[in-house]
Order: sequence, then C-alpha cells, then structure tokens
Amino acid sequence: MCQKTKQLLCYILQDSPRDVTSMIKLSYLIDLAAVRRFGHQISEFEYIRYNYGPFDQKVYSNLNDLQKDGKVVSFSHYNTYGESVLFKLNVQPEDAEFNLLSEEEKSLIKEMLDSLAGYGAKMLTEIAYSTAPMKALGATLGGNEHLGELLDLRSV
Repeated sequence: MCQKTKQLLCYILQDSPRDVTSMIKLSYLIDLAAVRRFGHQISEFEYIRYNYGPFDQKVYSNLNDLQKDGKVVSFSHYNTYGESVLFKLNVQPEDAEFNLLSEEEKSLIKEMLDSLAGYGAKMLTEIAYSTAPMKALGATLGGNEHLGELLDLRSV
C-alpha cells in the first residue's frame, strides 16, 4: 500500500472522525484539485464510478493497515439513519507522520477540508456528482450509467 495515501487519510482524519464514504469522497475531491493544481494526484486511488459516486475499494485495505499500525481506530456511531462505522486518528496530530506530503499538498488538503467543513457523506456525494469526471460519464445520482468505469480526473 502507498504510504502517501495513508498519510492523506490520516490528514483528513485530523479534525474529526469520518465514515468511509466521506473519506473516499474527500480524497476524490482533493485528488481532483491536486490534478488541476499540480498535474498529479496525491493518493494512489483509482476512482471508479460506483453506486454512490467515485470509489476505490483500496480505501478499506489502507484503513485496515492504519488500524493494525495503531494510527487509526474505528467505532460505531448511531444516528437517525442507524449505525455507521467512523474512523478517527488514534495519535495526536503532531505525532502523525505527514512527511510524504509536500507543503503545497498539505496546503491544498487543508484548503479543501476547510471549504468542505461540516459536509457529511450525502452532501459530499452530491458535490462529487457535480464534478467534470462524473459529468463526462453522464453519471447521475441514483442512476447506473457507466458503473464500474474508471474516472478520468484530467477531464475538463
């Protein structure tokens, strides 16, 4: 697994616990912004058009590795929709390793997290559907257009 992707996930978890859907949508939006700004993604994720927007199943193996390393923990959370699993950073942010993220990348990630603060999985999914790569596939929320197809983050 790519250590830089794990550092991105930990960076996302610095401020608050998140579910997998939120983390993968935030990673997608951050990577999309990184491609626009730097010409490359920050993570190793290969986003496909999934039922609820951009997704890469490698998020699970990365989170499992982070849990085994003791850097992230998961816990059950109950809300009006029922039970969900949230992940949170298990170390102090100052003790987390972010050495593979450049200062420019950290700045972009922080900028994106600040601009999307307070948005949950549902809203992040809606935002993801409004992006150029999803529109290029003609993907609609709740639809099944081009399920399983790779998203081109370089599409205009």
